[in-house]
Parts: sequence; structure tokens; C-alpha cells
Amino acid sequence: MMNLQQEMSRICSHIRRLTGIRCTLLEAPDGQWPDFPCARGSCQTVIHEVSRCIESHLTEKIALEEAAAHVHFSRSYLCRIIKGGAGCTFTEYLNQLRIERSKTYLYRSHLTLAQIASRTGFEDQSDFTRIFKRYAGIPPGRFRMLGRGA
Repeated sequence: MMNLQQEMSRICSHIRRLTGIRCTLLEAPDGQWPDFPCARGSCQTVIHEVSRCIESHLTEKIALEEAAAHVHFSRSYLCRIIKGGAGCTFTEYLNQLRIERSKTYLYRSHLTLAQIASRTGFEDQSDFTRIFKRYAGIPPGRFRMLGRGA
């Protein structure tokens, strides 16, 4: 159960967001609908919030719907925000975050590739290896060897 301080923080966050939307609407020229939320530079804030959501549920299967609900936007609108702010799709962004976390495990642990795959939300070691190679350019085992000076 959420404590009072967490609930107040959540409410204040919503109030700040609504205030920003109100200000943007008041400043918009007649007949023009502003492009939320990126109109005020808050696109990166939304992406950061999505990143936090993903990071806190990295070992789980994360759906676009869940991330969109977390930031109170529709699926399609969140896709536009991520595409505009990060330059990639939601799935690509999710994979980038997973690969970055897996690099930390490869550098700093002796976990097997299957264990790392599990801890970073990949279906299995094969899926992890394939996607890691696509994003990093080399397989995770080779990455680990190079990182350790071998």
C-alpha cells in the first residue's frame, strides 16, 4: 500500500503536468493544437519516466501498454514521444536499456549468459545473444572477454 508521502508526491507530479499543459494551451495560437508533451521540452522527462518504469521491471515482460499507462498516455502517443525523443521504437528502446544493463553484468559479475538473459528480461540465452550482437556488434561472450582484457 502506498504511504501518504508517496501518494502526495504522485498527486503533485500530476498537478505539475496539468499546469504545464494548461500553460501550453493558453500560449498556443488560435486553432493550433500543440504537440504534447514535447512542446515544452518535457519529452525527455517522459522518456526518463518510461526508463524508470522499465528499469524497475526489467526482469519481467514489459508491454507498451504498461509503459503508456505508467505515464498516462495512449500507446500510439507514447510511441511518437519515444520516436521523437530517442529516435527509435519502444521495442528498440527497451532492448537498448536491457543491453546496457547486461553489459554491466558482463563486466562486473561471473553470471552465466543464461542468468544474465533472465535478469535483463530476455526470453532465453539465444534471444539475448542474438539481440546483444545486433546492438553491440559482437556476441556477449566476446564482449565479456574484451572487457576483462583477454
